[in-house]
Amino acid sequence: MNRHSMITWGIGLLITFILFFFGLRYAVGMLAGLSFSYVHLRLKANYIGNMLFFRNHSPFGTYVFFTLGMLLLCIPLLLGALYPQRINIFTAAFGILFFKYEIFVKEMFFRRKEE
Repeated sequence: MNRHSMITWGIGLLITFILFFFGLRYAVGMLAGLSFSYVHLRLKANYIGNMLFFRNHSPFGTYVFFTLGMLLLCIPLLLGALYPQRINIFTAAFGILFFKYEIFVKEMFFRRKEE
């Protein structure tokens, strides 16, 4: 895990801890969204790394990977829709998008200027 991912995990867990005081279902939703988003991000990074390193690429494999990745991100939302008393769907959605925000902030503020 790189430095920015660890910082993002720390901030996400801090937000989850704060949400725990507002209600357990908010914290569980945020934690579910964070967890599934992180798994999706790691799978995507490994897939792209293997594709570039081994130089084997099939369009069908990419479509299957994209579809399975989107289904993986739907799981916290589906759990929030099926069990609204246990998981808040809005905090699950925020948790899913949290690592996307990390990528955006990292690229906007921490990227070195190219010469």
